[in-house]
Amino acid sequence: MDESIYRIHETPDLKRVLDFEEVASRFGCTLGIPAMPVQRFRMTDRKRDGRKVQKEIVRADDSFRVTSKMYQRLVEKLEGRPEERILSYLMLRSLKQARYSTKNEGHFALAAKSYTHFTSPIRRYPDLLVHRLLGGLLDGERNALICPPGTTLEALAGQCSDTERRAAEAERELLEWKKVQFMIDRVGDDFPALVISTMKFGFFVELDELFVEGMVPVDTLPGERWAFQENTRRIVAERSRREIKIGDKVKVRLDRVDGVEKKLYFSMVIPGPPRRASKPRR
Repeated sequence: MDESIYRIHETPDLKRVLDFEEVASRFGCTLGIPAMPVQRFRMTDRKRDGRKVQKEIVRADDSFRVTSKMYQRLVEKLEGRPEERILSYLMLRSLKQARYSTKNEGHFALAAKSYTHFTSPIRRYPDLLVHRLLGGLLDGERNALICPPGTTLEALAGQCSDTERRAAEAERELLEWKKVQFMIDRVGDDFPALVISTMKFGFFVELDELFVEGMVPVDTLPGERWAFQENTRRIVAERSRREIKIGDKVKVRLDRVDGVEKKLYFSMVIPGPPRRASKPRR
């Protein structure tokens, strides 16, 4: 019979670690990995117009093991640097979500071999479970006190993880709605922003001072056709070869606010050529 409930944080997926290491290296930062072993595969991608494009797929070797100390050292190096915010954001995205389990798999982010929540029982239901488990162990009852008939502690741990994610999602939706309400009267305004993510259909930015996120669709980029390069995660102009990549500082204009989807849509503001000084009149 299960006797404990843990707060576990599993080792991150190696593919995500590899992606993060690639981006961090562009800022002159690294997790301290001397040479991550990878496996490379080539495939042919057939386009609608009949063209054949060779693509290289890079996959991290499963034999490699990333450690929490690598992340901790990078956090210390980033403190106070201009790229701290963007790399901290991407670092969190490379990690898995913590969850509750009856199997002790350690907590990667805390570098703890064993961890659980133990705070006020009015704060989290998992805390209350831990309090009851301890009380049951002291009384010799074990977890018979907290598991209803037909229910296991493992099932309760899974339910706690699910409800936690639903609560976090509800909080995120509320914040997004508040941001939309805040920005709805600022359509047409320009903002300095930071590119935080690139996709095939566009890129996401975060406004510098307001910390509001929104998307710039690729079909709104001016001047020429732009295409997403999956291997470098950059959006490149086909003629001028200009690039948009994660970490770039850009200026954007708020074009549209979607109140139903709670999304903000921006466009790039391209600075025009400098004006020539007019000749003084005689």
